[in-house]
Amino acid sequence: MDSNLCLISPLERAFHLKKLGGLRDLPPAELAAMALLGQEHSFPRGAVLCPPGERVDRVHIVVEGRVRVRGGEHGDEMVGPE
Repeated sequence: MDSNLCLISPLERAFHLKKLGGLRDLPPAELAAMALLGQEHSFPRGAVLCPPGERVDRVHIVVEGRVRVRGGEHGDEMVGPE
């Protein structure tokens, strides 16, 4: 079950994004755009976010919990802040 949440403001979202290594050096205007357009989602344990072979049309940024990435460039790995 995927529920669209709005728990934090765009400003707080920008602070979270700014902490991420790949986004740390983005110009403020681009970071603000990402924060405004971004959406929060919560997924239950074991949910499949992108089935194998499915076209990827979004980016997931994990701010809480862990996600198992299967069959990636470096094999299976767990990613996320915790």
